[in-house]
Amino acid sequence: MFYLSGQKLLVGDNPYLKYGQDIVRNPPTALLFFVPLALFTVQFSQSLWFTFSFIAFLVGSYYLFKIISLGSNNKINFVSLKFWELYLTLVFLFFPFRYNLGSGQINNFLFLTLILSFYYFVKKQSFKTGVFLALGIILKITPLFFFYVLVIQRKFRILIYLITSLALLLILPVLFFGIKIYNQFFSIGGSFVEFSNATYYNQSFTGFLSRTFHSTQLTFWVTILTLFLSLLLIFKINSSSKKDFFSLTLIWNISILSMLIFAPFAWQYHFVIAIFPLTMTSYLACRFKSSYLFYLLIFISYLGMGWNFKSPESLITLGVLGSVLLSHTFWGSFLLLVLNYFLVFKMKPGEIN
Repeated sequence: MFYLSGQKLLVGDNPYLKYGQDIVRNPPTALLFFVPLALFTVQFSQSLWFTFSFIAFLVGSYYLFKIISLGSNNKINFVSLKFWELYLTLVFLFFPFRYNLGSGQINNFLFLTLILSFYYFVKKQSFKTGVFLALGIILKITPLFFFYVLVIQRKFRILIYLITSLALLLILPVLFFGIKIYNQFFSIGGSFVEFSNATYYNQSFTGFLSRTFHSTQLTFWVTILTLFLSLLLIFKINSSSKKDFFSLTLIWNISILSMLIFAPFAWQYHFVIAIFPLTMTSYLACRFKSSYLFYLLIFISYLGMGWNFKSPESLITLGVLGSVLLSHTFWGSFLLLVLNYFLVFKMKPGEIN
């Protein structure tokens, strides 16, 4: 679909029409990445995209470990071969990563931008934080969630750089394709608020509710109410927590997981960015000297998010139980979210040694 959207733009057609089984939902700024690929054969473009996507993930992982080193008193060897073997083994077994990479999705690039924005956030470099967060937003609209996070944290300098960067980047598609590209994009606005998508690969909260209740109206109101309560809870923990590395990391973890859980739809390949909170929660558990049970729960969360049923239709007939089983990615991410809230309310970062 990305390749076809680039081809359509090259001849002046609408890239947001349905070609095949689905439509492209990425902002016009993201389409700028697909147009150059449409100049080559689809086989060459696939190879090129696969290579860049994998490199983006590796670079993001490198900076993820640099973030951990910023919060560590002792020197940790993140360049050892054994460390990378363990990390990459767990990553390659993680279905969202394989699904994202194998189907040519854009989420590895989002993974990179979110990690770089937090890396520079911790290093108190407002300009780079704003720019990299803006790059994430022009790829997918869901990182707009971080506007709320930055507002309640009163990071107004970052917000200024973020808004300025976004304004400049959003102009680029107009220069290349004209203002009509945004009219075409907004014409599919209804596809972003689907509260009745019960497809197995939709692992958001709304996906679980749709599979359970089969009521669009009930799913909508339960999601909105739960999201509102979640936003209040994030506001509360931000107001009461210290502004140290550990508290900031927990809020960032919670924000990424909330962004995934409360989206109207979140396909399994979107959860590749959950590797960030999975890794950081494991690190924080180590620093907080958590119990073996806590580590076990993190691993269960990893299994829940990383699993995939090859024949999901066989579980549909099981009713509510089938709905719960088919929502394993949601439950895995929800468990990880609960574990992060537990660290917020039960642990005392000042006692870390």
